[in-house]
Amino acid sequence: MARSWPQLLGDSDTPAESAEEQRGFFGRLRDSLGKSRRALTEQLAVAAFDPADEASWERLEEALIYADVGVRATAELVRRLEARQDLADLNGALAEEIASLFGEPATLDVRHEPAVILVVGVNGTGKTTSIGKLAQ
Repeated sequence: MARSWPQLLGDSDTPAESAEEQRGFFGRLRDSLGKSRRALTEQLAVAAFDPADEASWERLEEALIYADVGVRATAELVRRLEARQDLADLNGALAEEIASLFGEPATLDVRHEPAVILVVGVNGTGKTTSIGKLAQ
């Protein structure tokens, strides 16, 4: 079955879309973020972290940057972890510091009437379901 205009028109010189192009932007983004998450968890699981070892801190920084945490966020996380006294559970300490970087979850004030909430998102991501839950 022909999938592109050149194929429909019989122009065989133009190659068909690759599977990568057919998947779309959000499919590629989801895969890329999944790779980053897996890379970070694998690096943390494999590395024997020793807070006294400078090479351990280097490996942690590399793992965070490789996982697309970002340079500034990585520097801040490492600074906060170095200031902690107890790093027996690196994963737990890292999760706590990341949560503290994000801060408290935002609240939605709908006490005023009329209250208007704009819901934006990609098709098929559950906007209608979320609106129904909010309305209930």
